[in-house]
This record gives sequence, C-alpha cells and structure tokens, in this order.
Amino acid sequence: MSLLGLTLFFGVLSILVVTHEWGHYIVARTLGIRVERFSIGFGPILLRVPARSPEGTEFCISLIPMGGYVKLSGESADSSTGAAWEFHTRSNFHKFLVVMAGPLINALLAFVIFAGIFFVGQPSVTTKVGKVMPGFPGAAAGLVAGDRILSVNGVKVHLWEELLAELPKHRDGELWIDIERAGIDSRLDLTSMLVKQKDMFGKEHTVPRIGVMPSGEAITTRSGPVDAMVLSIRKVGYVTQLIFVSLARVITGSVSFKDSMSGPIGIYVMTQEAAKIGWVYLFDFMGRLSVSLFVINLLPIPVLDGGHLLFIGIETIFRRKISDQIKEWGLRFGMAAVLTLTVFVIYQDFIKYNLLTQMIDGIRRLIQHG
Repeated sequence: MSLLGLTLFFGVLSILVVTHEWGHYIVARTLGIRVERFSIGFGPILLRVPARSPEGTEFCISLIPMGGYVKLSGESADSSTGAAWEFHTRSNFHKFLVVMAGPLINALLAFVIFAGIFFVGQPSVTTKVGKVMPGFPGAAAGLVAGDRILSVNGVKVHLWEELLAELPKHRDGELWIDIERAGIDSRLDLTSMLVKQKDMFGKEHTVPRIGVMPSGEAITTRSGPVDAMVLSIRKVGYVTQLIFVSLARVITGSVSFKDSMSGPIGIYVMTQEAAKIGWVYLFDFMGRLSVSLFVINLLPIPVLDGGHLLFIGIETIFRRKISDQIKEWGLRFGMAAVLTLTVFVIYQDFIKYNLLTQMIDGIRRLIQHG
C-alpha cells in the first residue's frame, strides 16, 4: 500500500462520511436541536476541538476511520431531560427530517459529482477498432484493426457505447455496418453471433457479438449546464436501481453474497484502479460510492438510518411509542449484524485479493533481509 494510495482512500472516505454526518448536523441545528459531538471515525478520540459554549458542538477525529457520527442532545429517553432542544422531545416529523438528511445529502453529493463530470467533460471511447477476434463474424466479414465503424444498419454511431447499445437490436437476421478505412468508406454484411455471458448480477444472458474490441481512442464529450443536471439525475437513478436490484438478487440467492460485496480493502483497491485511469474515473467512483451509502443507509436495519426511520414510521402509524427496551435490543441486533457483515466482507477481501499470502511473503522478505 502506497502513501498516495492510502491518502486517496481515506480522502474519498472522509469526504463521504463528513458529507453524510453534515446532513444530520445541519438539519438538527436548523431545527434547534443541539448537537453535542460531530465525530469523524469511531472509538477513542484522537483529536478534538471543544465546544465554545454549552449550546455548541465538539468536533473530533476518532481512531477507527470507517465512518462517523453526530451525537444529538437527548437522543433517548434515558438521556433526555425533556428540554425543547433535545432530539427525544421533538415530533416524529422533525426526527424524520434529521435522520433522512444523512442519506439524502449523499444522493445530492453524487448528483453534484456526476453533473460536474458531465459539464467539465468525460473521455468517451470512439468506434475505432483495436482488435478483431478470430472466429467471429467481424473477422469473417473482413474487419481489421484500425477500421472505424460509422453506422449499424443505417444508425450512425460515434462512440463505442453507442455501438454496444445498437448491436443487441439486431439479434436475428443479417446486419450491415458502414466503416471507414484509410479515408475510404465501405459497407460490410455480416450476421452477429449469439454468445452466453453473465451480467454484473451473475445472471446469464444470450447476447449478439461481432467480435471486435475498441482501440482505446477517446474524445472528450461535454454537456451544457442543464443537460449535465438532467444526465446526472438519470445516472443517480440508474446507479440506485442497480444497487437495489443487486441487493434483491443477493437476498433471493440468485447472486452469491461474497461475489457481490466489497469491504474496505475492496474499496481501497477500486479507488486505486480508478485513480490510475484518471481523475474523472476517480470522481465517478466516488459518486457511485456516495449513491451506495445513500441506499445502504436506508436499509431498515437498527443502527443504520433506515432502522431509525423504521422506528419513527411504526410510532407514527400506530401513534404510540416503541419501548426503549425494544429499541435497545434492536440496536444491539443491528450492531451485531453490521459487525458480522463487516468481518465477513473483510475476510472475503483477504481471499479475493490474496492479501494473506502477500503479507506472509512480505514478512518472509523482511526476515531474510534482516
């Protein structure tokens, strides 16, 4: 692990955590609820900035950097004195606003990141062919590396993603493509080959392929302010949908849990890979991760925001308070579930990235050169 890699990892994570907790903090303060502590990280406090007044907030950095929290005045019945500035004495609507603010601010952050990428410009791969795979229709039709695909059955394509979107529309029967080779346009007739492959959720599909790979040539595509915002909204919705579908398939067992989840180590590795490709991809990954936090925090598990929203919803519907004992047991269960899940995904990350072997080899080299 490099110093730059760790800096990027904790930088990305800190931005997401601070943004999430700031959502809770700013809404609570706006509603007149006192916030006793704003912590980046959990566990023992390493650095603190004391509150300047009894109504103020203590800001601190804690030992375990995998998250954060805000401590509200009078969060539970045991700690509440009945004062108007305490969380426990507020209406369910106010509680809902404070709890919901965290996940929503993550969705808003993702929107801002994606909109910025669309506005500033992102590299898009062109339809210039980099490799033609033998045994596929492209090679049989005479496609060669360096050809530029201009259209599919008359539909113009400029980017590789447009080509991939157009080919599945011609699953059956012959298709023709216009190409440019050495400044000369020509037309090739071919029939796509149907091959089986799994999608990101592990579900198998039959998809048409002509057997070509991109050259890597890219152009920067930019959008105006309004288009950038529209595209960003669509992307946040699309990523949210993908995460919910993935979770649903994990729950139903159609996708392996261990293959669909990544822990801190996996996020670290993906952060490094995104940074190697370019800053645009790093910010895109940050946006996707922010959407993930938005969705995960809405899950109805006690200790997560979704668990608190569940309690608030039940109390609102039945118009009666849930006993503090039930809430306490729910929080204990939620904490145990989250900790168990965390240990499991970290263990899977160790196996996936072969980290144990790498650590042993590293220790062995240190001993040999000691």
